[in-house]
Amino acid sequence: HNLSLSGLSKVMVAQKGSLEELVQLAGCDDSLSRMYAHGALASLGENFEYSMRMADAGAIAPLVKGTRDGGPYSRSSVLGLAQLTNLTELHTALALGGACNALLTALKRAISASSETGLEEAQYAALAVCNLAGNPTARQEFRRIGALEILSTLSRSTMAPPDIQSIAMAAIRNLTRNENTIAHVQPARPTSAL
Repeated sequence: HNLSLSGLSKVMVAQKGSLEELVQLAGCDDSLSRMYAHGALASLGENFEYSMRMADAGAIAPLVKGTRDGGPYSRSSVLGLAQLTNLTELHTALALGGACNALLTALKRAISASSETGLEEAQYAALAVCNLAGNPTARQEFRRIGALEILSTLSRSTMAPPDIQSIAMAAIRNLTRNENTIAHVQPARPTSAL
């Protein structure tokens, strides 16, 4: 995890075949290993090339599970999954892999938590929902699971910060007007060493 945080060591981690190992660890039974792996994937996901390689290595499934389930490493899971939505070529795979439901679950959970970390997760999840809502496959899934009602409530809620309300409104436009607004997802704060 710590090697994935800075420039040269991040490149070395990504180029030495470690992505496949990180993906395996992200889905393993050991919670400490999962936490470190999800943190490293979130850190590496800032780079578009690494995001594509992470998806190719199978990172969607463990990130979807971590995003849906929440827990001690949910910030990393939500951020890692949300960063994959920066690449439109991954949108269909993300939708088919369960990302729509996981992100909507994380968004509802994070908004109700109303802590600083919860609001950060809510922002990542809202951005990812907005990004995916422009994809026809994801749009169908979001409509099926009732995202429009949740996003409408969120866009009008006094409990949600204005930036999250704006993101929710953009997601609604993507869902209802078949727009394709994409908002770049990046960490709100640097990932700290563990």
